[in-house]
Amino acid sequence: MHILIMAIIIILALILGYALYGKKKDKPTQHPNPFPTIDKPRMPPTGRYIILNDFQHSLTSTGSGDPDSAQDFAFQIALMFQHSLVPIAVGATWMEGQPAGTIPRKLLSLSKLDVPVLLGSANKRGGPSELANLIINESKKRSAGELHLVVGGTTADIRYAFQNGADALNVILYLTPNTWNSNNSEGATEFIMRKAKRVSTIPPEHLWHDLGTKGGSLKILGLAPYVWINNKRHNAMWEAGNKADKLHQIRAMNTQMGSTQSEHPLRAADYRHLADFFKLPSGNHDEIHRHVDNGIKILDGVLAARLSIFGGQ
Repeated sequence: MHILIMAIIIILALILGYALYGKKKDKPTQHPNPFPTIDKPRMPPTGRYIILNDFQHSLTSTGSGDPDSAQDFAFQIALMFQHSLVPIAVGATWMEGQPAGTIPRKLLSLSKLDVPVLLGSANKRGGPSELANLIINESKKRSAGELHLVVGGTTADIRYAFQNGADALNVILYLTPNTWNSNNSEGATEFIMRKAKRVSTIPPEHLWHDLGTKGGSLKILGLAPYVWINNKRHNAMWEAGNKADKLHQIRAMNTQMGSTQSEHPLRAADYRHLADFFKLPSGNHDEIHRHVDNGIKILDGVLAARLSIFGGQ
């Protein structure tokens, strides 16, 4: 009898022991991962807009084209980072010859932004082009929302798109009429302004504020223009957009155009249309310049994080 009781006790002990300890061996102990996964530094998402500009052929070009096209685009990239939204694409429009995408590609590369640069037509009156095709295709995507065209270049590519299948009533334009760009577009600007769903313009004196044509001592956030530019030269994209030879060309053009501030190195203007797209008041110049400043700081942070993780790749 005692032997039977002892046997029962031993069997129960074995069962209990397996229940308490045996099953734990089936599941190994989970330890926190000592090497957590590091995500790629976040780049801005893509918005429903396309930037159009007339770029010079290179960062060292002294030929035809606006010498401020690189400076203008550097300001626009800063605004992209400040507002965390990049365009579907950048369009290079006609400018006294073959459209050129070298400058935007270089500045986008220095910013580690994967945004396509598409060329418009080499015909001043417009024609088939990859830029026009993009406008046609994107304008038809009503379910994706309105297509916003931020215009700082000639407008014949937009007219061609409107005449060849684009849904103009799904397009919002951001431009200023009666500028060199609009007046050298063979009547395209007036045409597209009539056809588009809406046109957002800003007063010319706001567009040209940074040229200092109204007289007085131009200050950017309390700083002389050269100081304001030089404070950000540590950023490779900003440096490329504000090279010394380009600033020399800008000063010469300011003098030629009769600017009372011809000694200063600013001629960026078309970026104000992107500021308008981001709903910044066109007359609040300090606020717009603060957004440019902060956008460069954000870009600095993104590039620093990328360097620490990927070694700058």
